Amino acid sequence: MADHRDFAQRLKLACDRSPNVPEYGKGQQTWFKDRMGVSQEAVRRWFEGESRPRPKLMAQLAKLLDVDEAWLALGTSTDMSDKERRQYKERVDAACYMVFGIFMAAGYSCAFADEPGDVDFYAIRGGKQTAVSVTTAWPKSKNVFVAPVRNEYQNKLNLCVVPVDTGVFETLVMDQDGIREYGEAKTDNILITVKREKQGYHTEGRVWTQLKDTNIL
Repeated sequence: MADHRDFAQRLKLACDRSPNVPEYGKGQQTWFKDRMGVSQEAVRRWFEGESRPRPKLMAQLAKLLDVDEAWLALGTSTDMSDKERRQYKERVDAACYMVFGIFMAAGYSCAFADEPGDVDFYAIRGGKQTAVSVTTAWPKSKNVFVAPVRNEYQNKLNLCVVPVDTGVFETLVMDQDGIREYGEAKTDNILITVKREKQGYHTEGRVWTQLKDTNIL
């Protein structure tokens, strides 16, 4: 029997994010059956990772959940090629080391997380430990960037490094209220479009604080 548990995890994540899908145990699978025109058993097998929808149904399911079809089906996104995805991961790793060094220079004791995940490193100062998650933005158009935030953004400091010029970076504090209001959860990351202007970075007039302007450091 084919193993589709990874697909089932993405399906459940998309359901958790959607404001339209009923909660688990409250008619969730019946909701899909009625809207997808498939049997209850077919839906059950999707959620158990025993099977997955055929391409036409996969496209319908992604549209129903308002997520990226390639991500739902394969765990990848149509926004980036494989080469771009590798390059992006390298930039994220570099940004993480840079931010780690900034915190160390500011008097924190820092340690990288034991396992890769939603936390990159822990910063401790004055007896207080902060879990830090670091991502890096990519340009969408002139002075407009896509700032990703990891799905599990709660209870941690979420920082997004914006590459402004060669060797020049600015770091945004992606606070939880802003993530909830402006984030688009269509892949395994939450994506927020930010615009850079003289007065700073904003989304629809909502200003994002830069790390250098906080009392964190």
